[in-house]
Amino acid sequence: MSTGITALLYGAPGTGKTYEITNLVRRKTNNDRKYYKVVQFHPSFSYEDFIDGIKPISTSNNGVQLELINGIFKEMCIEAYKELERFNNLSDEEKNQEKEPKNFYFIADEVNRAELSRVFGELLLCLEEDKRLRYLNGKWHGTKVKTQNSNLWQDEHAVIIEENGERYFGVPENLYF
Repeated sequence: MSTGITALLYGAPGTGKTYEITNLVRRKTNNDRKYYKVVQFHPSFSYEDFIDGIKPISTSNNGVQLELINGIFKEMCIEAYKELERFNNLSDEEKNQEKEPKNFYFIADEVNRAELSRVFGELLLCLEEDKRLRYLNGKWHGTKVKTQNSNLWQDEHAVIIEENGERYFGVPENLYF
């Protein structure tokens, strides 16, 4: 399976870069929005929007509570990881029929408008092809990191849960950025 950052398109505004890549991804996913997201970056786009952050939620008694909420990219990583787990639990016959797990695509439009170190944080390391999460010989391999809020994680916030109960974040090999 090919992994890593697929493409970084650049050029003059209005030349159809986002249109072309979005159409390509729609064709690859049969236009199933579960497998792709298009997000436009902007100056106030942050780590909390992208990975995770503590955000206010309303409660039934009109109070406000704070809760750790997964960001859009982290949610997609969790779904891609679940797909890798599903595929790796198939029998050899089923794997031969499917050939490979389903791919996920994250399209970041106007990436130059955001403050990238603020958005990506420790994730930049995990995006590299050789650092992606992959399942080989019964074990998960790849770079797994703790994020700013990892001490607050429950199971639904982690991409991978190690045998010793530790929770980590990583970018699965079947997610293209």
